[in-house]
Amino acid sequence: FLFFFLAVTVSAWYGGVRTGILAIGLASFSIAYWVLSPDHSLQLTVWQLVQMGGFLTVAGAITGSVALLQRERDTVMTQREALRLTLASIGDAVIVTDAQGTVRWLNQVATTLTGWQVTEAEGRPFAEIFSILHEQTRTPIENPVRQVLAEGRTVSLATHTLLVSKDGVERPIEDSAAPIRDKLGQLTGVVL
Repeated sequence: FLFFFLAVTVSAWYGGVRTGILAIGLASFSIAYWVLSPDHSLQLTVWQLVQMGGFLTVAGAITGSVALLQRERDTVMTQREALRLTLASIGDAVIVTDAQGTVRWLNQVATTLTGWQVTEAEGRPFAEIFSILHEQTRTPIENPVRQVLAEGRTVSLATHTLLVSKDGVERPIEDSAAPIRDKLGQLTGVVL
């Protein structure tokens, strides 16, 4: 029955529940007519009926499980898109890094302020796209992402901080960086 289980799984995965049920029906007929009944009479013994019942039970469970997995996947994708849209819609610049300080994402406001497009910035070290210095002394200011990763707590920039964009434009900014933690409390990145 392995081939038939595979056919039901593939049908349910790519075609949905209805296609999975259709595959179960076709597989059941094929099993009864060609596999269990050598004379193709469709008259099955009690043991063959038990085998068919087992096949129907397992195939139904496979189709149901595939439907649940797809529903969960769709829910996760919908939630992920809602979160992406929320972050993209925030009026402040938002930059997200991983636990190594590599840029994972930034919103449109951040691309405007830094001069880096999303596709250029993703995968680069945070310090490369976020160059800051003190407005009065012109000395570089410590990288807030590095500080959050080292200390594991939210940090704010000092007053009189300038962001130097990719094209050299200097803009005064206020900033804070916070750790991103997973459900176990492990530091997985930083949001700035």
